Amino acid sequence: ADSNGKLAMQPISDSALRDHDQIERLNIDWFKIDDWEKFKIGPFGETGGPSTALRQHMVNCLSRGREFQRHLREDTRKDLNESPPVATLVGVGYERWVYAPYFVDKGRFVEAHEMKDKRLYRQGEHLPSTEVLKHDGTVPLACTIPFAVPYTQHEARHNGGVHGGQHKDLLDEVEQIDDILLQLEDQAHARKGKTLTTRNVPNVHDIDKAFKRRQKNKASL
Repeated sequence: ADSNGKLAMQPISDSALRDHDQIERLNIDWFKIDDWEKFKIGPFGETGGPSTALRQHMVNCLSRGREFQRHLREDTRKDLNESPPVATLVGVGYERWVYAPYFVDKGRFVEAHEMKDKRLYRQGEHLPSTEVLKHDGTVPLACTIPFAVPYTQHEARHNGGVHGGQHKDLLDEVEQIDDILLQLEDQAHARKGKTLTTRNVPNVHDIDKAFKRRQKNKASL
C-alpha cells in the first residue's frame, strides 16, 4: 500500500484467473527468502536455482533491505531535517493492473498490455480493480516513495516506454546515479554548514567524466 493506505499492487494467481475465472490472492513477502523460492522469483526461476552461497547472500540482502525500508517508512525523528538526504531513482514507462496476475510457474507478472491486447483472460475486465499503475518493469511507483522522510525523486533517463528496460536496468543509469550521489553529498555538507568547492565537487553535468569515474570504481572492486 502507499502512504495513504491505498492498494499499490496485489498479486493474484494467473492460472486461477485464466482457467477458473477466480481471483486467488498471492500473499508474497518480498523480504522472505522462502517466498522467493516458492514463487520462483529471480534466480529461483532459473534451472538449478541459486547456489548455497548466493542463497545466503540473498538472505543477508533481504534482511538489510527490510531494515533499510523500515527506516524510510517509520522514521521517528522529531525534526525531519535531521534525516540523511534521500533520493529515489524511478522508471515509470510501464503499466500494470493493480490486481496483477502472476505466473507462478514462470516467476513473473503479466503486464497490463497483455491483459488488454492479447486477451489472455476472460475475466480481465471484471477484476476487482481495473486501474493501472505506473512501474519500472517490477516495482510500482507508489512503492518507491519513502514517505517517512524528506526525499527527492529522479525519473530514469533510459527506463520505460520507448526506452524499454526493466527494474534491474536502473543500475545501468551510471551517469545519472553519479549525479544523484553528488547532489546528496552536497545536501549533506550543506546541512553541516560546510561550503563545497569546485576542487572537491566534480562537474555533475560532465557525463563523460562521470561515466569514466564510475567505470574506474567498478574495475577496482
